[in-house]
Amino acid sequence: MSETYKKITVALSGGCELLFNKETNLSLNSVVPVGTSVSQLVTLLKRDYVKERPELLVDASGANVRPGILVLVNGCDVEVMGGVEHVLEDGDEVEFISTLHGG
Repeated sequence: MSETYKKITVALSGGCELLFNKETNLSLNSVVPVGTSVSQLVTLLKRDYVKERPELLVDASGANVRPGILVLVNGCDVEVMGGVEHVLEDGDEVEFISTLHGG
């Protein structure tokens, strides 16, 4: 693997997978540059991977997830790790879990 890219795994659940053509896991090899933050990952996912209704994933800025979507990095809430400016490391797993449900 090139030293300029990180291997990042993205897991999607709680309804987020529907935005990604029902994919529940994405392996991003040689796609995520060194120094990429969670915010930059969200922008990359919206641009290159979301298949429908990106407004359900990201807020108006396009760089942060909407309220109601929990973001975990290696099982830890990203808000505890400094928020969306947290820089991802090689081998990280980022999970997007929708906590919003119809009823």
